[in-house]
Amino acid sequence: MFELADESLDDPPTVLAQALQQAGEVDAPFAAWRIGESRSLMNID
Repeated sequence: MFELADESLDDPPTVLAQALQQAGEVDAPFAAWRIGESRSLMNID
């Protein structure tokens, strides 16, 4: 889990997504959430 401390950074961190892809984690599920946001398992996509 990665957490951004600055709430102004709510856009998906593309650098992290690119790093996962370069590391061969192409199928790794990745979704950026706002700080304090919660989702049910039905809404993770």
